[in-house]
Amino acid sequence: MEVMGLTLIKACADRLDLEADGHQIHIFEGEGKAKPYRHSSDASSTLVFLVANLATKKLELEALGYKFIHAGENAYSKYWAFRGPSGIVHEISELINCN
Repeated sequence: MEVMGLTLIKACADRLDLEADGHQIHIFEGEGKAKPYRHSSDASSTLVFLVANLATKKLELEALGYKFIHAGENAYSKYWAFRGPSGIVHEISELINCN
């Protein structure tokens, strides 16, 4: 199925795997309901970089001076959160396949 250039690859209980122009996109359902926010004023998204080896990429980024905030794991991935150059929190993630 393709919509607006996005091809649905897999649908899990709380994750969609999409592809666009050879790039993978994974959309996860949050644990709670979204809080009201002012569009373009309040941050509400996290950019997640999918990596093949989480530990290796974390060491590479630390060597460049990035500071990591916390680690986590869910049914689909393990990840580390860090602040980007602008202060916005991003994540690196190693995907775990869903059933």
